[in-house]
Amino acid sequence: MSTCCLGEWRDHYEVTIGWDPPTRTFFAQVMDNTIKGEDFEKIVLWLGGVKPGDRYLEPDELIEAIQPYACKHDPEILRRELMKDKATDDERHYFFDQNNVPSETSLADEPTIDRAGSRDR
Repeated sequence: MSTCCLGEWRDHYEVTIGWDPPTRTFFAQVMDNTIKGEDFEKIVLWLGGVKPGDRYLEPDELIEAIQPYACKHDPEILRRELMKDKATDDERHYFFDQNNVPSETSLADEPTIDRAGSRDR
């Protein structure tokens, strides 16, 4: 699975977008960390892979959906990176630095949300 983290730098949102090879779909999740409760209760947006037929073969709609929550990034560069993730099916975890350059990270460095809605470190 590829995940790109685009949150926690902007306000209180934790934004993740990526490609999930087993379900063959792009996905996007936004958590609002001001909401009290379990991580799954903090999810304010979850697209891709939630229900059968909830598949996104192109990332454009998801990129648009996360714009109000995500930190600054270039949507075209993000689209290109996500399409690369889909083409290779590699596991990759990254974020965009202040120059809009994707920077690799490890799961130990960045929190991500797994498919069940739980937060991993």
